[in-house]
Amino acid sequence: MHRPVTSTDWLARHARSQPHALAVVDMGNGRRFTYAELDDRAERLAVALHEGHGLGPGDRVAIYSQNTTNVFEVQFACWKLGAAYVPLNWRLALPELEFIARDCSPRILFHEGERADVAERFAAATGIESRICWDGSAPGAADYEDLLASAAGASVGPRVRNTHDTLACVMYTSGTTGHPKGALISHGAMVWNLL
Repeated sequence: MHRPVTSTDWLARHARSQPHALAVVDMGNGRRFTYAELDDRAERLAVALHEGHGLGPGDRVAIYSQNTTNVFEVQFACWKLGAAYVPLNWRLALPELEFIARDCSPRILFHEGERADVAERFAAATGIESRICWDGSAPGAADYEDLLASAAGASVGPRVRNTHDTLACVMYTSGTTGHPKGALISHGAMVWNLL
């Protein structure tokens, strides 16, 4: 009989054991967050996504952005919710993005302001419910920091018990048939990759 192995919320664990240690540095804008700060932001994002958008286990969340600390916050918030994050290559053409969105059906799309035009077009074409822009500059998209602020009073977000079998990420690779393929990466696969 298969007994699922519970997955650890590593960010929360580091926030408890070394709260003041530096977790991430964003080389683009100079932001620096400790483990406690990063966990707080991810926790608040999880609350906002759950309460404001009904996001939960099994949902997909797409990210269309170059690297920033926000990407990690979305990733960890998804894991706190039991949702899977779907990082999209910002170099892809619109038809490729539309194919991926139709394939994995993300409910929410996070994106940069400079990619707002393409993000709006492929979200509308594929039925993505909500868009959230890092800097709030995109018409029709919510502002990322406002979303975080909306959950400022929440100390603890929804509790989901992920296992090593829980889907953590859908990573799209190039396909031999001309279409990207969604590689399903579980929490357990990530742990074994680290080990």
